[in-house]
Amino acid sequence: ATDEGSKEASRVLERARAAASAIEDLRDASADTARVAREISLATQQQNAASDEVVLTLKEVSHVVQRMADGLKQFSETADRLNKLGLIIQMLAQSFHLDSQHSLKHLAETWAVEVRRRLGNWEAIDRLLNDLVQRQPYVECLYFFDGKGGQVALTVNRSIVGDREIPPAVRAGEGFTERPWYKAAVAEKHTILTPLFDSLLTEQPIFTAASPIYEKGDLVGVLGLDVNVDHWTKI
Repeated sequence: ATDEGSKEASRVLERARAAASAIEDLRDASADTARVAREISLATQQQNAASDEVVLTLKEVSHVVQRMADGLKQFSETADRLNKLGLIIQMLAQSFHLDSQHSLKHLAETWAVEVRRRLGNWEAIDRLLNDLVQRQPYVECLYFFDGKGGQVALTVNRSIVGDREIPPAVRAGEGFTERPWYKAAVAEKHTILTPLFDSLLTEQPIFTAASPIYEKGDLVGVLGLDVNVDHWTKI
């Protein structure tokens, strides 16, 4: 009985020691947990501070981008004004009749002479217009209109017009006698330039150089060159 009691006491002591060890482990784990919690809290504070810095930086970047956008807008507006001013100067220079290949009035009159040589032969005029329109990349449409007979020869520059269909009314010359280019050329009796307007074919800005053609003092028609502004200003 004494031996059994001694053994049981030893077992109780071992369990007590194990319990004490477990309690010590729990105490250490608790301390580690507290330390980890403090580290997490510190890391969270650091992250919050970093997030605030990121937000502040993003705001500064946004302000810089906005200032750049405002500057680019002002630059674009200035460039547009300069382009418009340049176009006005070019148009003003074209209002004078100059014996130069860059003069649209001179070009229209030179081509009108070629058309007059073929009067009475509409097939020859058609071939001529097809050939002439290829010589100047800025001529969008070239046409000769016989105001009395109402007949028209017309060709377009496919490098500008592309595959767009020519409206039947334009092909037939309907209303040409009422167009500003025709009325101005007939009234002035010399080559004229119209103000800018939107093309019926491309919807792009164009203007017309129109030259009246006379035979023995009689008006036989008007040659018109529709000049595409975008292509013309790039020459």
